[in-house]
Amino acid sequence: MPRVLRLLTMVGLIFLTSILGAILLALGTGAARAGIITAVTQPSGPGGTGLGELGNPTPTSIVLGEMFTSIGAIDAAFTVSPSGGTTQYMAAVVTMNATGVPWTDFHFQLIPTTAGDNLNFANAPVPSSTGFTSLARGEDTLDWSGGTVPSGASGFAINTFGISVPDLSSGTFTLRAVPTVPEPSTAITVGLGLFGLFAYGRLRRLRKPSRD
Repeated sequence: MPRVLRLLTMVGLIFLTSILGAILLALGTGAARAGIITAVTQPSGPGGTGLGELGNPTPTSIVLGEMFTSIGAIDAAFTVSPSGGTTQYMAAVVTMNATGVPWTDFHFQLIPTTAGDNLNFANAPVPSSTGFTSLARGEDTLDWSGGTVPSGASGFAINTFGISVPDLSSGTFTLRAVPTVPEPSTAITVGLGLFGLFAYGRLRRLRKPSRD
């Protein structure tokens, strides 16, 4: 992506996340009781980079912007200060597609992925995405499908969800984001095979000597 276009995209992401911050502030969150996030790293990984935490309108909200320049994961790591219990955070993550190919689905994962550790995607608010309509939700996973996010300046999705953060023995957790691109359709593959057989048969008939 040209540097100017990338800069404009970054500015657009900052604008979007500022709006999301205002939305989270209007929604409000419960008082922090435990598992307090005290720091977040700059999101990064083989998939691209991020703008870090773009706002903290309440003590229990997370607002991130992430730009994907290739198909791979971007991780944001959080430091947690234990205080005896679990705190629910409201999260808003803007994911920008600068990979050059459209996304057909998108995935979020909480790490460590340990069953019953109380680090999980919360039941409320209901997770939402502007890019996709179908969600398979697990304790530590959100798998979105049923849509397409194009590549380019207009290719982005706004994702909102809740995260329950307990006291963690490791003192940290990671929010991983990974897009998926379309794979060749089986129907297309079969169709190309049938076309090849038809072309081969046609060629054989043309080469067959006439008996007249």
